[in-house]
Amino acid sequence: MPIHKDSLLDNFASVLDNKHILITGAAGMLGSSLAKEIVNLKKNSSSNIVISLLARNKNRLPTNLLKYQEQDFNFIEQDINNLDLSEKSFDLIFNFASPASPLYQRLDHQNLAESNTRGIKNLTGTLNYDGIQKPIFVHMSSGDVYDQQSQRIKLRENLAVSSESTYGSNPYSISKLISEEILFKESKRLGYKYLIFRPFNTYGPGLRLGEGRLIGDIFESIINNQLFLLQSNPKNINSFCYIEDFITGLITCINNARFDEIFNLGNDLELHNFFNLKDVIENSLKLDLKCSYKKNDDSPVLFKIPDLTKLRELGWAPNYSLDYGIEKTYHSLINA
Repeated sequence: MPIHKDSLLDNFASVLDNKHILITGAAGMLGSSLAKEIVNLKKNSSSNIVISLLARNKNRLPTNLLKYQEQDFNFIEQDINNLDLSEKSFDLIFNFASPASPLYQRLDHQNLAESNTRGIKNLTGTLNYDGIQKPIFVHMSSGDVYDQQSQRIKLRENLAVSSESTYGSNPYSISKLISEEILFKESKRLGYKYLIFRPFNTYGPGLRLGEGRLIGDIFESIINNQLFLLQSNPKNINSFCYIEDFITGLITCINNARFDEIFNLGNDLELHNFFNLKDVIENSLKLDLKCSYKKNDDSPVLFKIPDLTKLRELGWAPNYSLDYGIEKTYHSLINA
């Protein structure tokens, strides 16, 4: 039985009480969604939570955060590659800062690697350790650290991965693995707790268009009344996780104090190839998706399916179907 969100948030408020929290990458979908959840928690509970949001440009914060008054959070307009937080310290850092867009990954490999590695070292230097209560560093890695599989197997966290073999030597995937290794070493050296998540295809309100993500690119073609061009094998199988399930999974791990561990975070129930995804989109939005793909693609069918056993053992389970998430995400885009 999935954990009820109200009780989940009550426990989360207790965990965050009397803590100074930093959320980096606060302008992105993942960071802004968690920020909104914590700001609401602060406003609606008796917990004393100090919230700082960090992003390169405040104007890129989504409207669901800009509507809040200044006293609800502090905003830090900086890049994690060039941080100057010498007079600030934090008890809990959520690091979402990463150029995760597939399009960006193809264009700027050097800055991509720096953002995913140097940023961690800069941030860990701001953790507040009083010798009693260890600070916590929550880091977003990626499900892309795993190779796509030619068989329908679920990818467990203890599956051996290396920077030499990861995802066809994709620079983004390699830099995420290296950032994990830096986090391991820095946590031992500086004495803080860490928690690493490997998300799989998260989508929802806040999803940006034009960044090379499958659902976002499909929506962009629909909104602009253009033909959608699929570059990969339409039979490849991927999982899709709605943002609300992502947030509750993250909070579940923190509430259970599952630190110094790695967790996959996705949806192992919503597994679809392009044809399935197309049907869901057309049925949910009552439209015809104009698309083009290789009709006779004879390349191997590839799978990217997370094993969520560890997270499910904590009482978490995905709660939102793809058709629900598609409808909510699309309407958030056209009503923005």
